[in-house]
Amino acid sequence: MTRVLQIPLSKEKLRALSKEERVALFLFGNVANQIVMMEKLLTFAHNDASPNGALEQQAAGLQGQMILRLMIGLLNEGYRAIQTRFNSSLLAKTYRALLDAGGERALANLNLQFSQSIIQQIRTQFAFHHPSSDAIESAFDQAAGDPNMDAAWNWYLSQHGFNNLFYFSDGVITHAIFEEIGETDWRIGQQKIMDEVTRASNNIKEFVLSFVNAVWLKQFGTELVADKVFELNNAPDVSSVHIPFFVTVPGLQPLWDGMPFR
Repeated sequence: MTRVLQIPLSKEKLRALSKEERVALFLFGNVANQIVMMEKLLTFAHNDASPNGALEQQAAGLQGQMILRLMIGLLNEGYRAIQTRFNSSLLAKTYRALLDAGGERALANLNLQFSQSIIQQIRTQFAFHHPSSDAIESAFDQAAGDPNMDAAWNWYLSQHGFNNLFYFSDGVITHAIFEEIGETDWRIGQQKIMDEVTRASNNIKEFVLSFVNAVWLKQFGTELVADKVFELNNAPDVSSVHIPFFVTVPGLQPLWDGMPFR
């Protein structure tokens, strides 16, 4: 069973906050919501849905990489929000001293990590942005010369656009990402990215929770009082949820009429 507490907010007390306090409270909460959502999608995308065929496994892996890039973009934008709306604002003078030990440690870790992070490198060219033509050309040359990729030069087209997979388009982009971070070993490069993502994700969530707690204690009261408890008996186990790439789309006509297939 999953238990969720409903904590009511007073609009009057929210109005009594300064604009900076109110904006940060809402914005940081939204940042945390986005990160939690994307963490779930990443987990679901990588959960095993055996029995799988080789094509389904390839598609699931590519889908996970695309979700990971979106996560990287959200993490970078989340830290930018913390940097501009907390670190560089008057809020830090009041609330930094009110953060608990976990929140202070999380903020210090974030400031250190983002002083030079591959998250920022990847975000600039690959998450919420597209790489330069030169970066794509260089990645194509690298991929074309990689004998381990010889069996992967494929696109997959189906009756419906939901199931079209331009597989090696993303293969080239993945080469470009690892080239950007200076890593030729994909396993090491992937682990390096995941370690950075996990650290940033955990620290942003920890900071947001600490900041919310500090605002609550200063402005709302000494206790979080729930007025309702939800007991969710049907919530699935996180390891049992999988996001497939290929889906059945009933009642729709094939889109490939007129295309030059043999």
